[in-house]
Amino acid sequence: MDRLEGYQGSLLEEVEPYFLSNLPIEAAELSPWAIPDRSPKAELERYPLEHDAADVAEATHDTIARLEQRRSQLLALGVAPAGCWLEKAKCHKRKAYQVFYRAEQPIFGGRKRLYVGMEGSPAVQEAEAAIARRNELKSVDRLLIPL
Repeated sequence: MDRLEGYQGSLLEEVEPYFLSNLPIEAAELSPWAIPDRSPKAELERYPLEHDAADVAEATHDTIARLEQRRSQLLALGVAPAGCWLEKAKCHKRKAYQVFYRAEQPIFGGRKRLYVGMEGSPAVQEAEAAIARRNELKSVDRLLIPL
């Protein structure tokens, strides 16, 4: 502040808020010694490796077994055909909606659409669940590829 005594008051008022003494941060936090060491050696000292190769191999084997079991469960419950989705269409002169499987290619006996049922029916709920299982099966397969 001593250096600014000769200046006009407006300049002093503009510069004063930026002095370190006015900051809410402690001076110790600004020192380079206060910055934590993130080098690999320091990280190993902070978090030592507690697992050996046998533990990692066993955990990987368990993960593969769980994923393969889940994959077989999904296939047993049934999944929707690949490349299709559910489409809703309003019935003519009615307030109800019909639900169809829709595909880009004619995979339903030479057609691109397959009637599932009226909206809210158990057949439509099962079709929605089958699509959800198909999407989960894709994610399980993606997890199994690198293992």
